[in-house]
Amino acid sequence: MKYTILIFVVCTFIFIYQNANPQLTENLVLSSKNIFGLFTYMFAHANMFHFLLNMLVLFAFGIVVEEIFSYKMLVIFMASGIIAGLFSLIFYESIIGASGAIYGLIGAAALLKPQRETWLGIIGIPMPLMMVAIIYVMFDIVGLFFYTGIANIAHLIGLLVGIAFAIKNKHLASPL
Repeated sequence: MKYTILIFVVCTFIFIYQNANPQLTENLVLSSKNIFGLFTYMFAHANMFHFLLNMLVLFAFGIVVEEIFSYKMLVIFMASGIIAGLFSLIFYESIIGASGAIYGLIGAAALLKPQRETWLGIIGIPMPLMMVAIIYVMFDIVGLFFYTGIANIAHLIGLLVGIAFAIKNKHLASPL
């Protein structure tokens, strides 16, 4: 759980700093004008709801991936975030938030522990990780056709990176 907490602490620190210094946010977003944002956008968030939702999902799936892969959970998070960010630049002017990176954790957790339940179901109903992942993906696929300001492409690319990592590294998984 320590790596999940590490990501949470970094995101929290940056979110607090963003709110104290709003002009900082434009330096953290990923855009064609700020490629440095490739390494910062996934730790920043647009608003409190965005931050809280991402942190909730981080804990629901991050802890599971950490149990499976230990510190490699950080690799999945960073790789998913970076690759999702790069692909997103093709479709969006800018992007901010941990969602693409977190979707990598969703993909790995859902693939390797599909029946494990999480409290992050619909309206708080416990659901298997795979079911939650499928629901999230369905929302993102619909979102591709009805733009709402959510970077659905980042979510889906992050998910694919997490799934690919889990398939390639399944043999490294902890026998928990």
